[in-house]
Order: sequence, then structure tokens, then C-alpha cells
Amino acid sequence: MNNKMIKIRHFGIIFILLFFIYACGKIEDLGTQKRPINFYFVPSANLKVLKKASEGLTNLIEKDTGLKIKITIPKEYIKVIKAFSKNNVEVAFINTFSYLLAHELYGAQAELITLRGNNDETYQGQIVTHIHSGVSKLKDLQNRKFAFMDKYSTSGFVLPAYLLKKKNIKPFYTHYSSWKEILESVYKKEVAAGATFYRPKNKKGQIQDARKYLLKKYPDIVKKVKILAKTPAIPNEPIAFRKNIPANIKEKLIQSLLKISNTKKGKKLLMSLYDITGMKRTNNARYSEVRKIIKALGKEFDDFVPGGSILKTMEDKGGSYHPPTFP
Repeated sequence: MNNKMIKIRHFGIIFILLFFIYACGKIEDLGTQKRPINFYFVPSANLKVLKKASEGLTNLIEKDTGLKIKITIPKEYIKVIKAFSKNNVEVAFINTFSYLLAHELYGAQAELITLRGNNDETYQGQIVTHIHSGVSKLKDLQNRKFAFMDKYSTSGFVLPAYLLKKKNIKPFYTHYSSWKEILESVYKKEVAAGATFYRPKNKKGQIQDARKYLLKKYPDIVKKVKILAKTPAIPNEPIAFRKNIPANIKEKLIQSLLKISNTKKGKKLLMSLYDITGMKRTNNARYSEVRKIIKALGKEFDDFVPGGSILKTMEDKGGSYHPPTFP
């Protein structure tokens, strides 16, 4: 081997060593002030309440783990999904359907599942209408004005939309930023019907679905806004981690979240955050039930999602994707 080849070989070894030292340094920086843990929260609640509760929760995690955390609350569900594509997020409270997308496209992994009510692991979507809307069955919604949420909301768009699509019912779609706005528009008869989340009554017989949260403003909302149909049950939202987050940091965060969810202060913050009563470990397989619903409809993700895998293609080209009206 001549001197030139030896120099090239030595340079190659040095380059590889420097690369690994640099990479290791980056990993070691994760969770520090220099490189905090990026923690995302989906914008499915009152933003002021969400911001305050998320700050309270992450402060508890920081004290428990010694890790530094940066909070992000985007205005759209899709931005949480896209954050997984470039490792801009380490962990996220993410809605069920957005998780399926983040997993399919970018390898996000569900590690915890949120619990609600009597520590229930599942929930449903519901279609509601005013008792004087002239709507008594789903078919009556043909060509009528319908209120949906974000196109990446599982109970507020995806499942109700396919409930209608399966029956070949095509209303005029109108989109709102929250289920509270949807309920108000239904209550005021501004739309024929709308999609929100459903939870069964509690042991005292009190309603727990979306109408519950507008009872103070509209005491007669339960009498005037009725449930027209419910979607199949699906797993509650997961807490997802990016695929290549260091295992020790992931486990530290999981243990901390589980610990905090069992404290009085933690329970209060989680309830303020997304009405969460607890959490437990889970995995990607737990969400196969939702995939089965999709398969049963004869659809794949590319067909089912407003945009599907186009999201990644558009993102790679440096563009942005605006989902079309669906279906």
C-alpha cells in the first residue's frame, strides 16, 4: 500500500470517528437548554387553557427528569404530522388519525394511550342535529349543510365522513375550528347537522359527549340537539414518539408521564389539557382496529386521507399541501 493510499485510509477513519463523535454529541445534547425536547400538543382545545396546562405538565416533567422541554402548539393538526417528517418533534399528544398518518409516513410510534371517563380506552364520533332541522335519518342529510372539524380530526371528520360516504350521502361540507362552534351552529340551526365526539353517560346518567361542555351556555342543548348516528369505537389518542429518539430518553419521558398522571396535580393538568383521567402503555398494534375500519371500506391510506402520502411528496419538494374538499 503506497503512502497516498495510507493517507486516504487514515483520512477516512478520522472522518468516520469525527462523524460518530459529532453524532454522539448531538444525542448527548438532547434534553439540554441547547437542544430541548420538542413536545407538540394538538390544537383540539381552548388555546389559552391548552397553553397553560401544557406548560404546567412539561414543568413537572422537567423537574422529574432534569430534561429541558420546548412546547409547540400549532394551529393545524397537519403541522404535528409534518413535524415527525424532519425530526422536529420528539414526543406529541396527537389525535388518533393523525397518529396513523405520522406512523405510516414517518414511523412515529405510539407508546402511551390516554384514558378518559371511567378510565375508558376508546371513544366514538357522533353526528348530531337539531330536533327541528327536518333531519330524522342520515339520508336526510343529502345536499344539506354539514359542519365538520379539521380534516385530520378522527371523530370530527374522518369517521363521520366515511359513515356518510359508505351510504353514498353527500352533504355540503362546512369546516369549523372546534366542536364547540359545530355544536353552536347545529343548536342555532345554521347547519343541518354536525360531527363531534361521543362518550357514553357516566354512572349517574349524566351525558359525557360534546354537548356536556355547552350546558352552561345553552341549558336546553341536550333537548334540542339530538344524536343522529354514532361511529364505531376507536382507541383514544396516543402519546407518540419519533422513531429514532434515544431509547433512554424515551423511557425516561414515559416513566415520568405515567408517574405524573397518578399525582393530584398531574391529574388536574391532564384533565384541563384534554379531559384525560390517566394513561397506560400501548403500542402501534393497538391502533390496528382503526386500520381495519379503513380496510373494511376498501380504502388504503392514499385514498382515505385527504392528501394521503402526497403530504410527504409535497413536503420533499418544499411545497405545501392543501387538502381538497372531501369526499
